[in-house]
Parts: sequence; C-alpha cells; structure tokens
Amino acid sequence: MAKLILKSIEGEFGVSLMDMDLSEGGFFVNIELEIGEQGKNGSEVFSFNICDEKGLLRTVWKDSEFKDKQITSLSGYNIFVMKKYDLESLLRYIEGILNSIPEDISWKQKGLLLSRYFYWEYLTETIDKF
Repeated sequence: MAKLILKSIEGEFGVSLMDMDLSEGGFFVNIELEIGEQGKNGSEVFSFNICDEKGLLRTVWKDSEFKDKQITSLSGYNIFVMKKYDLESLLRYIEGILNSIPEDISWKQKGLLLSRYFYWEYLTETIDKF
C-alpha cells in the first residue's frame, strides 16, 4: 500500500487554477482532482466545489429542494467554502485530507474515505461491493 498524492488539479472545463480570477467574490467553481498512490501509475478523478459566502448563498437560492421546501442539505455538492480564493491554502487543505488517509488499506477503502470530501464516480459501485 502507498501514500496518496495529488497528481493534478484543474478548474471546470480544464481551466488552470492559476488563471482563475475569483477576486470579485460570489464564486462557485467545480474542481477536478486526480489522486493516486505515490510511486504507482494511474489515478482516479475526484471533484468538489469551492465557493465563497456569496457563491454559497447564490447556490442555495437556486437549489430546487430549497425553492420547494425552504430547506436543503446541499447533498451531493461536496462544497468547500473559502473566505477568499487562495490556491496555496486550497492545496494545503487538500494535502491535509490526503495525509489523513491511512496507507495500509485498499484503494477502495481509500476511495470511500476520500468520498467524505470529494465526489467519486465509483462510490455507489464500491459501496455495493462491500
């Protein structure tokens, strides 16, 4: 078994996070990560959303469950809320999550733990096999 590492990170539609200007505020952006095991080829794609307070409120107001019931869990959004967009802080936060995953467990178990934070397309399939 091996330590998890971040192999790539991009904004939605392949936009470089270095090129994103989110200084205006009110942002809600999807981020894709490729996460794999150190020293091994291959990775899995995980995703999440980052937003600031304004972007979060705008998303809640647009959420269909909130519109219908005036309450929502925002289930499935996998949201990280930042006071102000800062790539270095975001990368440190992600690294902290990756470092919290035990090295001595299977890839499927690692994926399940990562799915607490990020959307993982194989989550349902993996749960069904356990």
